[in-house]
Amino acid sequence: MSTDDRISIEDRIRIATRARASMVRDLRPLPAPGLSPLRHRSAAPARRSRRWVTWGIPLAAAVAVVAIALSLAAIRHESTLPVKPSPPAIETQGIPRYFAAVEQVPLQVSAPKALIVGDDKTGAVIATVPAPRGVILGPVVGMADDRTFLVTGEADASSPHRKAIWYRLRIAPGTAHPYQLTKLPGSVVNGTRFAVSPDGTELAVESSPSLHLTKLAVVSLASGKTLRTWTTTTGIQLAPAAANLSWLSDGTHVTFGTVHTTSMQVRTLDVTAPGADLLADSRVLVTIPLSGAGTCETAQATPDGGTVVCATQYSFVSQSGRSADCLKYEPGFIAYSVRTGKPVRVLYRSSKPCTAGIANTVWLDASARHVIGAVRFPSVSGALDAGELGVITQARGFQQIKLPKAVIPADFESMAF
Repeated sequence: MSTDDRISIEDRIRIATRARASMVRDLRPLPAPGLSPLRHRSAAPARRSRRWVTWGIPLAAAVAVVAIALSLAAIRHESTLPVKPSPPAIETQGIPRYFAAVEQVPLQVSAPKALIVGDDKTGAVIATVPAPRGVILGPVVGMADDRTFLVTGEADASSPHRKAIWYRLRIAPGTAHPYQLTKLPGSVVNGTRFAVSPDGTELAVESSPSLHLTKLAVVSLASGKTLRTWTTTTGIQLAPAAANLSWLSDGTHVTFGTVHTTSMQVRTLDVTAPGADLLADSRVLVTIPLSGAGTCETAQATPDGGTVVCATQYSFVSQSGRSADCLKYEPGFIAYSVRTGKPVRVLYRSSKPCTAGIANTVWLDASARHVIGAVRFPSVSGALDAGELGVITQARGFQQIKLPKAVIPADFESMAF
């Protein structure tokens, strides 16, 4: 540190003031007050003005030095403050970068399929993972690290009690070995839906072993053993709508759905509480009507448990054509408040008015501020289905996601982030 750096600001001001004051000439002695005529007293204010001007010069200089010194100190202080980085664009905040989708082979339902792992920022294929020998790949779910996926498969699709095989898929983009597919221990009756706990240690599996029996089980991924089971003999219809199985972010609650004649319920179950009755031991989050504008095809609760996102469809299954009020029935996404049980906002409606289509929720953040959603349109004259996949935000609406050419709209429903 130099000598100048050790001199304080106050010392600099004092030195500068003394230097400026030394440049001012001595003032003459003031004359004794006399009995001047009254008409000459008007000159006294002028002499006082000159006196203030004479003394004001060094004072003004001192004030200027103080201002400069304080400004330099402020600049020096501000230069040491950390610079706040600019926030990232909305499209990338918290959005998973990598996805996996089961490749669909048109007109070959039982054909062995591959997993396509892609990058939604560049639209590049990271890896193409072939199905294990003799296994038909099924649904995929993503885990929280954006590098791990859980994949299901079936070894004997002809058996009515076929078993689901579980695989862990780890990806390493940009390396010589971009993926690793590992079979997990144990197997369960093939689930209609499944979901991985937030910490990646447990699996919730929903299945229907018989027509009037619905079963929900929690399975350890490390051992493959069933930890808890809940059942109900009350008919839980899987059509015309259903709720996606999911975990809340607290890791102790699973959400699922029941479908009745006129409505669908999204329910939550505390997997740490006693009991084994799926309906009696769970509670309703939201009840959604199955008629009218915005009828849900599927619904899913957000991880914070405060919102349910309803994915709608229009004339996709019935192919009944346009209705007179078809503008009310475009496929899209509607957010329901768990607190009020009412719809609070339309997240997105398809860009193709009055076109038959079906929406599918692919990924949700904690409170539905960001949703990855897909809309699929049925094929015409035997052509492949059309569709769109994008990030939905309240500020920017629907923004298309970059996809590899190998991923077709028929793959959207099997896609996981």
